[in-house]
Amino acid sequence: MEIRFDWPKIYDSVLFETATREKFAQVIARRIEQAIDEDGVTPGESLGTSPGLCDQFGIGKETLLEATRLLEDRGIARMRRGAKGGLIALGQPIHDASSLLQRYLPGAGITVDQIVEARRAIELLQIHDYHVGQGRSADFESLFQSLLLDGQSAVSKALPLGPWADAAVHPCLKPFVTALDALLAANDAPETPGCARDQGLVGLSAEFLAGEVARLRRMGIKKLGSEQQLAERIGVSRQVLRQAMRLLEDRGLLTCRRGRSNGIVTAAAHPANIVRGLSDAFARQRLADDDFRHILATLDRINRSLFASKADVSRFDALQHMIKRKDWRNPATHIRRMHIEWPVINNPALSLLEQALSAYRARRAGLKIFVGISDIDLLQQKALEHVDFMRGRNLLAADRHYMEMHGQIAILLGGH
Repeated sequence: MEIRFDWPKIYDSVLFETATREKFAQVIARRIEQAIDEDGVTPGESLGTSPGLCDQFGIGKETLLEATRLLEDRGIARMRRGAKGGLIALGQPIHDASSLLQRYLPGAGITVDQIVEARRAIELLQIHDYHVGQGRSADFESLFQSLLLDGQSAVSKALPLGPWADAAVHPCLKPFVTALDALLAANDAPETPGCARDQGLVGLSAEFLAGEVARLRRMGIKKLGSEQQLAERIGVSRQVLRQAMRLLEDRGLLTCRRGRSNGIVTAAAHPANIVRGLSDAFARQRLADDDFRHILATLDRINRSLFASKADVSRFDALQHMIKRKDWRNPATHIRRMHIEWPVINNPALSLLEQALSAYRARRAGLKIFVGISDIDLLQQKALEHVDFMRGRNLLAADRHYMEMHGQIAILLGGH
C-alpha cells in the first residue's frame, strides 16, 4: 500500500497543531517583515507612514497598530512620530535562538524539574553526537540500552561522565543549553523578567497578563474574565489590552477566545512562531541532514521513553486507537502521534526541540512529495506491538522494536 510524505503539508502540520491560523495582525506583521527582507531596508530607514502602509497592505489603522506592536516586540521595526516619522526598521530582530527560548519557556511555565530533565536529555544527545563523531555508535547503543533496563526513562538518572563532556555542544542544541542554563541560574532571582525589552504600557500589560494566566492555570482556572473587567483590573483601555493579548499570542504563550458568558478563556497555545524562529536559526547555520538527523532520531527515542514511563492506560489506548486509524496517505497523520505524546511528556523544552527539528527536516525537503510502497498491515502490527511493550514498561524491548521500525521506514524513505 502507498505511503505518502507530502513535506510542505507535514511542515504546516508541525507548525499548526490545530486548524487555528495566525490572527490577521500577525499575518500583516509577517508580510511587513518579508517586505523588509526582500527590499533590503536598512536600519533607520522608514518603510512608510501609517496612512501609506494602510493603503499598501489594505488594512485599517487598528490592525496596523497591532502589527507594528508585534514587529516592535520582535525587534524588527518601530513606529516613530514626527516629520521624519513612519515605521522605522530597527535591524535588531530577536532571531537569536537562545533569546527566543528565554522569552518563551518561562511564560510556558517550565519548572526547575523540567529544566533539569531537559538538560539531562540534551546531555544524552551530546553523548550520542560525540560517539557518532568518533565512529563508535555501538558504544552509545550499549549505554542507551543500559539506561532502560529498570523500566524508567533514559533520563531518569544521572548520566556517566566521559570525554564527551569537553566536546563542543552541537549547533542545534546550543541555544537550548544556553537558555536552560540561564533559566536555572535565574531560578533564585524570580524578579528577573523573561523579556527585558521596554514596550511601554502594552508591554507592561502583557507581562501582567502572562503572570495572571500562569497563576490561574496552576489553579486549574482558564477563564480570565471579560475584556472590560481585565482592562479595569490593569487600568488600561480595551485597545491596549487587546494589543497585550496579541503579543502573548504571538509569543506562543496564550490563545484567547470568548466564552459563552462573554469572558475570555485561555487555551494552551501552540508556539508556531517559536518553532518557525528556531527553524530559521537552523537554516542560518546551514545545518545539513547529516548534521541534525541523528540528533532528531535519538531525541525521538528519549521522548518515547519518557512517554512510556509517564503515560497511564488511557494514553496507551489513545495511541493504539490512533495507530489503527492512521492513514499513511495523509501527511498530517505522521505528526498526530507526537500530539498525543507531548502532553504526557510534559516538558516544553523537549517538545519544542522535537517540533523545531521536525519542522526543519520538512522545510529542508522543500516541495518534495515522496510516495513509497510498503506492507502497511505489517507496519501497523509492529507499531501496536511497540505500544504493548511500552504499556508493560518493558522499555528496552520497546526501544529495540522502535529501532526496527525506524530502520525499515528509513530504508523506505531513502534520503528523504
